[in-house]
Amino acid sequence: MAMTILETEAIADGALPIAQLAAHLRLPEGYGVEADPTRRLALSLLAAIAEIEARLGKILIAREVRVAGVAEGGRIALPLAPVLEVLRAERDGPEGPIPVAVGEVASEPHWSVVALADPVPEGGVVRLRIRAGYGGWDAVPVGVAQAVILLAAASDGDVPAGVNAHVASLIAPMRERRLGRGRA
Repeated sequence: MAMTILETEAIADGALPIAQLAAHLRLPEGYGVEADPTRRLALSLLAAIAEIEARLGKILIAREVRVAGVAEGGRIALPLAPVLEVLRAERDGPEGPIPVAVGEVASEPHWSVVALADPVPEGGVVRLRIRAGYGGWDAVPVGVAQAVILLAAASDGDVPAGVNAHVASLIAPMRERRLGRGRA
């Protein structure tokens, strides 16, 4: 079974760097007083955040997500980071969901592993409700934040190749290196 990730909490508009995007676009002072222009900037930022999160496998602005996957040896390797806390864990039982106690959560720069304190049958599906992300916008690494702003600014049409190349170079230090290393 492939790991499934479902966002259960949307990013609030107040958590978005709308003022930074407006400044980057050199919009006049007071821009965003009307609801429509601000919403347009917010949608551009949400789309850019989603794209960067997909490229990196990281959650930028902290929020709740649900993850389901197969427990192997009492551990679940999550393809996202950083994990702040596990809110709830459960496995399928004959009469419905059964709560599972969580042991340690190891959050590496590129992925996280949740150790389960309770045994789970081999191949058993475990569903987790977790809080993941760097925190607020100010906690997002600077290069990643700049990449989001650049993508959001270019979102009105096709993203020019130069912007894509610049975004790729900004997020490159945050990407997982896959050669010569396996996951625990």
